[in-house]
Amino acid sequence: MKKIDRSDPLINFPCHFPIKVIGNDVQDFYHATESILNKHNQKFHPENLKKNSSQKGNYVALTINLKVDSQKQLDAIYIEFSGNDHFKFVL
Repeated sequence: MKKIDRSDPLINFPCHFPIKVIGNDVQDFYHATESILNKHNQKFHPENLKKNSSQKGNYVALTINLKVDSQKQLDAIYIEFSGNDHFKFVL
């Protein structure tokens, strides 16, 4: 068994990284998503997005495949989503 070196990075950048955000299925949710992505130089393209609605249609989960260049950029995106009231969960 190979020993894991804790100094090795867990993610090699640049890479494509999926982020899932969950919130109410309202227009403000989509506007907030687009605004955060634009702020971090990410594009809100349908081909980079997977949408799943809840059974009753009240909530939506978006999985966004982002191209990130660094851990700092990824952390900033997570912080931005997590600090916004439109998002119930950020994974």
